Amino acid sequence: MYKRLMNKDYLLLCQGTIFSAFGAVLYSAAIAYWIYEKTGSTTLMGVLSGVSFIVRVFAGPICGSLSDHLRRRNVLVCTDLIRGIIFLMLGFLALSNRLNVILVVVAALVSGVCSSLFDPSSTSLVPDILDEKILIKGQSVMNGSSMIINLVGTALSGILIVKFGVPILILVNGICYIISAISEKLIRDYPSHKEEGVSDVKTILKDMKEGFDLIRNDRGLMKLGLIVILSNLLISGMFNLLLPYCLQNGMSTQQYGYLGAIISAGSLIGTLLLALVDVGDKKPFRIVGFGMILFSILGASAIYVASFVYTSALFFLCFVLNGIFNGILNALFILMIPEDKRGVMSGTFMAASMLGNAASSLIYGILGDLIPIRTLGVIAFLLGMIPIALVFDKDVQNINEGKIINEKTSCQE
Repeated sequence: MYKRLMNKDYLLLCQGTIFSAFGAVLYSAAIAYWIYEKTGSTTLMGVLSGVSFIVRVFAGPICGSLSDHLRRRNVLVCTDLIRGIIFLMLGFLALSNRLNVILVVVAALVSGVCSSLFDPSSTSLVPDILDEKILIKGQSVMNGSSMIINLVGTALSGILIVKFGVPILILVNGICYIISAISEKLIRDYPSHKEEGVSDVKTILKDMKEGFDLIRNDRGLMKLGLIVILSNLLISGMFNLLLPYCLQNGMSTQQYGYLGAIISAGSLIGTLLLALVDVGDKKPFRIVGFGMILFSILGASAIYVASFVYTSALFFLCFVLNGIFNGILNALFILMIPEDKRGVMSGTFMAASMLGNAASSLIYGILGDLIPIRTLGVIAFLLGMIPIALVFDKDVQNINEGKIINEKTSCQE
C-alpha cells in the first residue's frame, strides 16, 4: 500500500510542506520571543496571533471558492512565493533594527490571506494525487512528515534564537517558503474541478452559497462545524502563552523550545499510529470523543504541575491523542465532500476554525495579563470538554463513513 504513495507529485507536495513547516515554526517562536522581549505583554502576543486568524475567517470561504476555479498547483506556488518575499524583507529589516510591531502585523495580514488560498488548495490537491483507498494513510504520512520537521524546528528554536537571533530565523523562514514554491512548481498541473478562470463576484458568491447550503441542510455537518469552532475557541489561544507560562514557572527559553518539541513529538506519534492502524468501521467519532476527554484531563494536569519533566510527559500523552483524533476528523471531512466543492467547503471550515482561534488568541492574550497563566491554562483545558457532547450526538455519528453528503448531492443532481 505504501508503494502507491511513492509517486513524484505526492513526494513533491510533501517536500514543499516540510520546508514551509520548518520555516514557519522557527518564525513563530522567534516572533513570539521578539514581541514578548520588546513589550512584555501577553495581550499584544494575542492580538498578533489573532490578526492572521481574523483575516482567514473572512477570507477563508472566498479564497476556498476561488481555489475551486484555479489550478491548485499554481495557487500553492504563488502564495508560497509571496510569503517567501515578505519574510525575506522582514528579516532584512530586523537585521537593520528597523522592524516594528506594525510591520509584523502587516506581514501577518498578507500571510493570512495567502494561507486562506494555500490551505484549501493543498487539501483539495491531495485527493487528486492519491486514490481514495489510501487517502487517510497518505494524509497521515504527510502530516507526520510535517510534524517531524515541526518537532525538530521547535526543539531547536529556543537554542537558535539565543545563538543566531530573531532576524536570522525570520530570513530562514523566507528562504524555506521560496524552496517550497520551487518544489510545488514541479508537481503535475492538475485541472480544476470547475470552470477555470472564473473569478467574478457573482460566481464566488454562488459557490459560497452552495457551500453554506450544504452545511445548513445537514445537521451533522453543522454540528461538526460547531465542534471545530468551540474546540479552537476554548483551548487554542492558551498555546500562544506557552513561552510566558514557561518563564513564569521557572523554565528557560531552551526548555520552552524542548516543551514545544515534545508536544510536536506527541502529535507525530499519534499521526503515525493512525497511519499504521486501520480505523475502518470502528465508529471513529467515538474514538474522537473519548480522545478529546483524555486530552482535556491530561492537558489540565500538565499545566497544573508546572514542572518541566512532568508537564512534558503529560503534554506528550495529551498530543498523541490529539494527533489521532485530528487525523480522523480531517480524513472523514475530505471524504464526505464532493470533489467540485472541496475548495469552498475546506475554506469555510478553515474559516470556522480560524474564527475560534482568533477569538481564543485575543481572549487568552488579555486574560494572560490579568490571571496567572498556570490557573488560566487549567481552566482552558477543563472548558475544552464542553464540545465533547456534540461528538457523541447522533447527527454527527451518522456521518461516520463520509458518504452522506455525496449521496445527497447525487440524488439532487
